[in-house]
Amino acid sequence: MGADYSIKAHPQANVLYGQVGNGDADHACRERPQDMTTPRTSNKIDEQHPGSDLAGETAVAFAAASIAFSKSDPDYSSQLLDHAKQLFDFANSHQGMYQNSIPQAHSYSSSGFQDELLWAAAWLYRATNDKTYSDYLSSSGNTGGTRTMFSWDDKYSGAQVPVAKLILKGKAPNDGNWGNYKNQGEQFICPSYSDSLSAAKDSLNCPADSISPDDIISFARSQVDYILGKNPKGMSYMVGYGSSFPRQVHHRGASIVQSTRMGPPVDCPGRPPHLRFYTSGKKISATSIYFESLPYKVSSTLAT
Repeated sequence: MGADYSIKAHPQANVLYGQVGNGDADHACRERPQDMTTPRTSNKIDEQHPGSDLAGETAVAFAAASIAFSKSDPDYSSQLLDHAKQLFDFANSHQGMYQNSIPQAHSYSSSGFQDELLWAAAWLYRATNDKTYSDYLSSSGNTGGTRTMFSWDDKYSGAQVPVAKLILKGKAPNDGNWGNYKNQGEQFICPSYSDSLSAAKDSLNCPADSISPDDIISFARSQVDYILGKNPKGMSYMVGYGSSFPRQVHHRGASIVQSTRMGPPVDCPGRPPHLRFYTSGKKISATSIYFESLPYKVSSTLAT
């Protein structure tokens, strides 16, 4: 499972492996993962090469997993929590962005790490109720402000919403920075549920009785239903679910036959001008496997 893999990627308190291989080189050769001959170099962050964003979000994963296993497997939960604490300390004491330490990760570069540190502190406080993390949250000079989304490069709402939940449960005070988390969490959540709530979303403040649990559940269900096919195109975006879903996905392992059926492994010393590979006995362009998976037509001139 993911937690076990993450444990192996964190062999020491201040060492975390963040990427295996080189994305540019890997994408230059279209082949099944088990047939790859490109170097599988492991890249890490450490005290001399920090990555607070990567370490912080991995701490979140460990903290959340520790909560999930707290009742069914207390020993494993404790182990996960130890990893979470170590990574938060590492991220906070050796600050920096991970793409500066792992240049090969430039395709998923980060714009900052303060959001991941807050996110990690929020989840560790939830997992431990330790004053260390509440002090970090309450003393932070930047709680994120009003956010319009939660994304791979913006985790502020991931801290604001859990802290707001703690305040609503009476586990944290509703004043100072704590109040900022709650107000910002409300402004992130409330506009999502109904366009009729307010046209001025920047200053929207939802009273407790404006959004009911049923409203929240209904919105969450609508998002899942959209993914599974209740959308204008009537297409499921989960491969294999429903009658209409992507048939030729941009996934090398799912779209390429075994090398034993297509001859010797492909030699990829460099990126050729026009990649080709075999799938189901038919030779097609490497780029078309992606474009053909889309629910709409894309000009072939884009497939370069």
